[in-house]
Amino acid sequence: WQRMLDEQQQARVAVALERASSSNRADDARRLSVVAERLHRRLSSVTDVDGVDSADKPRLASVAEELDAHSLDPVAAAAVAAARFPLAGSNANADGDQCATKGGVNGEWSVLERAVREIYETEAAYGDSLDLLFNVFHSPLHAKVRVGATSVTEDELAALFPPSLVELREMSRELLRALAPSFAAPLTAPATQRVGVIMERFAPRLTVFGDYLRAQAELNRVLAEVSVRPDVHAYLESCSRVADKMSIHDFFIAPVQRVPRYELLLRRLVELTPASNCDALALQRALELVRTANRRNNELLAEQENTSAIQGISARISNCPPLLGAERRFLLRSALRRVAAPFRSKDRQPQHHFFLFNDMVLECEDESASKLRRQGVLYSLVGTLLINEHVRWRAARNHKVLAADERNCAFFLRHGPLGQFEDLFVAETTFVAAQWQRAIESIAIESEEEAEEED
Repeated sequence: WQRMLDEQQQARVAVALERASSSNRADDARRLSVVAERLHRRLSSVTDVDGVDSADKPRLASVAEELDAHSLDPVAAAAVAAARFPLAGSNANADGDQCATKGGVNGEWSVLERAVREIYETEAAYGDSLDLLFNVFHSPLHAKVRVGATSVTEDELAALFPPSLVELREMSRELLRALAPSFAAPLTAPATQRVGVIMERFAPRLTVFGDYLRAQAELNRVLAEVSVRPDVHAYLESCSRVADKMSIHDFFIAPVQRVPRYELLLRRLVELTPASNCDALALQRALELVRTANRRNNELLAEQENTSAIQGISARISNCPPLLGAERRFLLRSALRRVAAPFRSKDRQPQHHFFLFNDMVLECEDESASKLRRQGVLYSLVGTLLINEHVRWRAARNHKVLAADERNCAFFLRHGPLGQFEDLFVAETTFVAAQWQRAIESIAIESEEEAEEED
């Protein structure tokens, strides 16, 4: 690889890049982006820094053939690959670095080097996926929108590619440039260019991932709406074929997965870095900042999933009361049979659908009106049970109204403003009964804690 970057090859790189940039065919430009992304996947597995051994030659030949199909000279194409995705060099720049650790790159250091390089390589792959998203999906669609050649409106395009997604792309590029010295010399890069210092500096900007998550609900809604249109569906299918058969959904989910990956990679790097290393403290601080950002993003995702679930329930129940609330959380839905006090067999009701929230239970039966069912309304509201800190769950194994096969699946549920009501419920399985037990007990604990805080 080092031999590829001599003066002669650098000249070929310039020619190849000029040829690629001057292409007038949009398909060629889009295809080149895909090839570059494939190329990165292959090059990321190469770790030989002293030259290309026999095991790498088939891979390089395959890469050259693939790029040669786009009128790039095979040697120049390989040089382009090496220039765009350079492999780590030797430790020749260790002179003058007061933080450089001794002991070479064998043993534990080779593992540490690989951990540092993995951060760079995964960031490069992530950045390439964002480039593909914009080059293959966004740019042609934006051109169509401007001339009115698609049913997608400007507002819909803005919702599909929110400003936060553009900012994430730019941030990934900046981070990749900042990480390049650490990738080239993981153990001997200057102190200010170590991974820990860089990630600590970038960590406050991870809030943009939260902005992207907030835009996800509208993004998904618009995508579901436009993707069923014949022209948009055909366009997305053609883009997917160009983008190595990856759908637009695959690209939209990549930023959601990136912050957890940062945490995973940094945690591994902290474990491998000796305490005496000058980057150790910065790595620990960066890990804590990333962990906090990841936790906030997870909370935001949970809130969005909860809101989406509640909205879906509201749309499927006729005469449903307003369900969305700042503190309301949906927990589970089960088919249960209810027996009201005084728990006589004749008071046993047919199986109904029960939706458990952290502050109430909705009891519903199947919607009988065919017109409503065609509109997606599946349930009709029967009643509401109020639950708070007085809610309790207890087993009902030996109650006289229970059949033998129901005794392990039945439970009592205390509800009402003061917990003054108690009903008997029969679940279909012991697993469902256990689900309700765990959910009710967690509600009781949380409600008691909130009541204590208010007092």
